[in-house]
Amino acid sequence: MTKFCATSKRRARPFIFTFIIFLGLLSFNFNSVAQDEKSESKKDTVAVVDLTDVLRKIFKKKEDTTKVKNPKSIAILPTFGYNPSLGFQIGGKVSAERQLGDPSNTKSSLIGLIAVYTSKGIINLQAIHNIFTPGNKMNWQGNQQLSFFAVTDYGIGPGKGYPDSADYIKFKYIRFYEKAYMKIAPHIFVGGGLNFNIRRSIEDRNQSDSFNTANTSYSISNGFDPYSNSANGILAAFQYNTRENPIQSYGGIYWDMSLQLNQTWLGSSKNALQYIYDFRKYWSLSTKRPATVLAIVSAIPSPGRAGTCTALMRAARLIFSIPKCEPVPMPVEPNFR
Repeated sequence: MTKFCATSKRRARPFIFTFIIFLGLLSFNFNSVAQDEKSESKKDTVAVVDLTDVLRKIFKKKEDTTKVKNPKSIAILPTFGYNPSLGFQIGGKVSAERQLGDPSNTKSSLIGLIAVYTSKGIINLQAIHNIFTPGNKMNWQGNQQLSFFAVTDYGIGPGKGYPDSADYIKFKYIRFYEKAYMKIAPHIFVGGGLNFNIRRSIEDRNQSDSFNTANTSYSISNGFDPYSNSANGILAAFQYNTRENPIQSYGGIYWDMSLQLNQTWLGSSKNALQYIYDFRKYWSLSTKRPATVLAIVSAIPSPGRAGTCTALMRAARLIFSIPKCEPVPMPVEPNFR
């Protein structure tokens, strides 16, 4: 375990250096987006202010009105935070939004880049996209991820003679997730794709010669490698989507269901069939402040091992969102769906 931590720190140094350069670039282009809370309609009213605008006001320099202003749709923001499981977090996020067709019949397309480092040696790099072609004829969703991650694993609870109900596990994680949908009816899409989940160099803190953790016991009993596994498969997907915006919706439903067929010829540890779904329902609670939203989110994500199907659904979450008070997503699983 000591060897793993030392390796993680050496790998973290170039990342920290890169992040310092990244923060330097922020001084040249930093956008902040504010929403007009007094909007009577459900259409966003967005004001974009960058660093040059702020300096112009400070030094009372008049704006050159002869230049044509292009609308800004890219936000570069630093990330700071603390989580008991992950430690102190520092990183950055780049988000880009663009309408590829007529706004009346085309949803916004979004691309995001995320880089996070934590005080516990966790590194997470992600590239995420959710793209709608003109008229919403096609929808492309993707999530590519490279992480040096750690997780507290409780298994299915403590057993007889089990000294601690929690196992602290570190591992390297690679994810390739791509889905393509075709619109077949109003708000209805069907499609398919690939989902590769690769975990390597799994190190269990509580594992010893005299005691097997839940992860090791399960892996040995079901024919998995305790130190390396993959869940790679082909997806068949269905989507029902009535939301007006994938980032901050004021109403509607998002319902996505997928069947994933894991195959050893794709590199999966075992053949398996998995069911994955994501259901979200939104209600706007105010006409004067439509961004005050109540949402129900219920999902079964991809299981951790290749040969098992998720037997228990994650508890449904109630999310209450008010303007300028949005929940902070976990760094490992943000998405634009």
